[in-house]
Amino acid sequence: MFVLEVANDINNAPSNNFHWIPYNYFLLKQEDEEIKNITSSVSCHYNKSVNMPWVNADGFLPYFTWLYEICAAKNITIKGEITQVKNAYVSNIFCIPTETENLYMKIPGKVFITELPFTYALKKLGMADYPAWVDFNADMNVFLMKDMGGMDLPPKSDIDTLKKVMIRLAQTQKDSIQHLPLNCDHM
Repeated sequence: MFVLEVANDINNAPSNNFHWIPYNYFLLKQEDEEIKNITSSVSCHYNKSVNMPWVNADGFLPYFTWLYEICAAKNITIKGEITQVKNAYVSNIFCIPTETENLYMKIPGKVFITELPFTYALKKLGMADYPAWVDFNADMNVFLMKDMGGMDLPPKSDIDTLKKVMIRLAQTQKDSIQHLPLNCDHM
């Protein structure tokens, strides 16, 4: 087991007393009071998270409710099964098949709370190839788009793949130059 976030006040947590407990040690020490506390804490708090807003009693239900409302309002017909294509503490992405194309709903984690407004601002500037947005909800930190944009890098990327990433990054930087203030004395 591992802990992704501190459940209680971090000021009261021992700053240098966190460590991994090997599984065999855990099995041998199940009667240890500290091990009992850790185990009961996990069973009490498994459905609560500061960083992952979808980890709660309602789960993804509010996001799917929003998705169905947006699709109905925009006359988008969902055809087929919605699938989860990414599940991580940083974000969750769902593929929504429609009668014309696939849509993607992205829910960033709270550590990426600025992803939606930052990406939206870059999109409004007309920079690079950002995903075509269908709609978003800033309060829920969720957006629906026509394509994913970007790319996932394989763990062992070849040099050609890395060149493409660097060229894309350079293009984004070049595109941003026109949006810098004319007076750069403060830099």
